Amino acid sequence: MRVVPCRQRQRSDYEKHISYEIFPLLVRRFVSMMMAAAAIGTAAAVTGLYISYHFNLPVAPAMTLVASGIFVLVVSFRRRAPA
Repeated sequence: MRVVPCRQRQRSDYEKHISYEIFPLLVRRFVSMMMAAAAIGTAAAVTGLYISYHFNLPVAPAMTLVASGIFVLVVSFRRRAPA
């Protein structure tokens, strides 16, 4: 019998792309972008964990939905450049 080692969970492609799209909309400097990435990523992960625990859902899709919700909020409330 062959034993297959357990692999660590990797972020889905949707989570990666959502993260790359949110931060340039919020900040202009790279250091600020890193701080925003840490804060929003942590918030999405913790909120997704709580949602998945309380509603008995899979963890990764819950985190992805929270990150998508943050993206929708940022896009809808961002300041628009004058035309």
